[in-house]
Amino acid sequence: MRILISAAEASSDAHGAQLLKALRETAPAGERIEAFGVGGPKLQAAGLRVMVDARDLLAMGVFAVLARLPKILRGLRLLVLSAQTERPDLVVVLDYPDFHFKFAKRIQPLGIPLVYYIPPKVWVWRQKRVQFLKQHFQKLLCILPFEKAFYRERGVEAQFVGNPILDELPVEMNRSEARRRLGLRADERVVVLMPGSRPAELAAHFTLMLSAGEAVAKRLGTPLQALVPLPITAELQEGQKYIDEWLGARSADSVLLKVRLTRGNAHECLIAADVGIIKSGTSTLEAGLLGCPHVIVYRGSRLIMFLFQLFVGYKGPVGLVNLAILDSAPGPVDRLKQPFREVIMNDLTSERLQQELWELLEDPQRKLESDRAIQKLRERVLGGRSMQAFSPSRQAAQEIWALYQKQKNEVREPQRVAPFFMSALSNRLLSFVWSAINRVYPLFSALFRKPFRAPARVISVGNLQVGGSGKTPLVAQIAKESIERGLTVCILTRGYQGRWESQGGLIAPGAQELSVEETGDEALLLHDRVPGAWIGVGANRVQSYQTVVKSLQRDPDIVILDDGFQNRQFVKDVEVVTLTSAKPGEKLFREFFSSLHRAHLVVWTKGQSLPVRLPLQSGVPLARIKYCLAGAQSRPILLVTGVADSDSVRQSAEQAGYQVVQHSAFPDHARYAEPIIHHFLEQAAKAKISIALTGKDWVKWRHLVPENRKESIVVLEPEIEFIEGKTAWSKTLWGS
Repeated sequence: MRILISAAEASSDAHGAQLLKALRETAPAGERIEAFGVGGPKLQAAGLRVMVDARDLLAMGVFAVLARLPKILRGLRLLVLSAQTERPDLVVVLDYPDFHFKFAKRIQPLGIPLVYYIPPKVWVWRQKRVQFLKQHFQKLLCILPFEKAFYRERGVEAQFVGNPILDELPVEMNRSEARRRLGLRADERVVVLMPGSRPAELAAHFTLMLSAGEAVAKRLGTPLQALVPLPITAELQEGQKYIDEWLGARSADSVLLKVRLTRGNAHECLIAADVGIIKSGTSTLEAGLLGCPHVIVYRGSRLIMFLFQLFVGYKGPVGLVNLAILDSAPGPVDRLKQPFREVIMNDLTSERLQQELWELLEDPQRKLESDRAIQKLRERVLGGRSMQAFSPSRQAAQEIWALYQKQKNEVREPQRVAPFFMSALSNRLLSFVWSAINRVYPLFSALFRKPFRAPARVISVGNLQVGGSGKTPLVAQIAKESIERGLTVCILTRGYQGRWESQGGLIAPGAQELSVEETGDEALLLHDRVPGAWIGVGANRVQSYQTVVKSLQRDPDIVILDDGFQNRQFVKDVEVVTLTSAKPGEKLFREFFSSLHRAHLVVWTKGQSLPVRLPLQSGVPLARIKYCLAGAQSRPILLVTGVADSDSVRQSAEQAGYQVVQHSAFPDHARYAEPIIHHFLEQAAKAKISIALTGKDWVKWRHLVPENRKESIVVLEPEIEFIEGKTAWSKTLWGS
């Protein structure tokens, strides 16, 4: 089964990894799985061939979404293209509704069955989305019990499979074992405090929780141990800051609340605790299933609360643990009658919190209510099964296999896919906005900062388009020609997606043991192509240049600005601009075509025919080139590409005589996980063919490929062939 999985959030990435593992474990005899799509580190480690990295899509808040919008739209376009070219048997999407609704609409004409695992909470708001789900998805796999009836009443095929967090819970651990691991005595009174991990959540909840715990400890007259397990993604220093501030206002001798801050062991703490105070979220469901009585808290900003009441108006329970107990879609509920009490927004005070905590610890009736709530929760979520025997991921996998078997013998005629109108429109709109900003920015920049005049000759190589124009080989070519003339060369490159992008770094001639995670792929590729060049890496190109000068102890003869057309930090002596046949509706453009008047040389790459009208200014020379593969042989290959224009790589390989048996195209600057690489190595070994990679991909692969397998890898090295304009090239760059 070829399956496309899309999981764009951290929690979805974990649930998707569990699902992929369960799909393999429950596969019918003779069935194998090939999975590709959107995922993060966990899905990559589970063997997903990642077409779009989830970390490029995730954004929280309006401004964060706007900042990432180009990446999100590009990710959507790549995912649609993957579905069109690879034609999976099934598509499974997890959560992230706005992105996945657009994706589902785009690929519906392909006739591929779609499954929504963890569907959106339309019962809270935007119930009109139910009709969209009915039209575009063959099955919904729900994680809350009441959702099945809610959707089926509205004509949507839905199945309750359980919440996948169950697969992560240490259900075999008891309180004695948990306390032994944490070094707690059996007779200690223990409360677990879970204020959240984000700075805003800590600010809203942590001090209130500590104060409530201290008040209860004084009322008890005995010490109370407070466990504070932060998520593995949180910073301990941030949590410790609140503890120190809280303790600083008290006499150390009088504090009966003993606070222990930990990270990554929340499950042990929940099992070990007598009671808990927990911020609304997944942790409340984990606490209930692990048998920890607790009170649910949440306080957002006044603006968020106002907007929620204005546009949503939801008055039901917010705690996931309470939602899991319900028999039907939630409506208004008296907070005092909820199975697990919720103290939220304006009700959240230290006095109210300490009263809730006191009752959980000392009130026999409240203890009985909590025990009944925990029992009811397990009955609703597990359906009478034991926690050890119930695996939501396996339940979901079985539903997916059943749908696959049902669809397997049905002939589904794919419709012709309509033009990607909105994508083209979005590209044109974003291109216009981006180009306008680049037109206006220099005017403001000139008021505050003058460009740096380097003693060396500065050659800028850039493009109007975002990727895919073949710029990097031109940078390498200029560097090689410089070295052949006996000149000392410095290349300044951004180091995209490497740690040096923000920190800055230097690759000296002959440097070894370099990491692509530090340098970024293009910097390491340039070092491979031109080992004699000094390469300064970092977004601050002036700082990178000064680092090179300090190490070289003099100025270089030539500075090459990689991706330098939009760079305003330097005064440039030569401006080389690359172009290819892509149009604004097909790619994002960072500049208007009229900006070509700044160019000293325009290079039309990849051998395509020129458009009828190319708005070159009078006197700007044009060179036309194509890329040919060096050392090509006529043999079958498994081609893997993670560049902006994978199609042109395939065309070049086929023109050079290679027989492309399979082509797996990843997004530009793709990150590769070791299981993915081993998957391709196994495929190639079984088929007795070689794997072919671009140099940009090889720098990311080579440290993960075993030494005895490296000989089977073919690295496609492009060479430049001038169709016209060789004289213009030489004259512009070297004056001859």
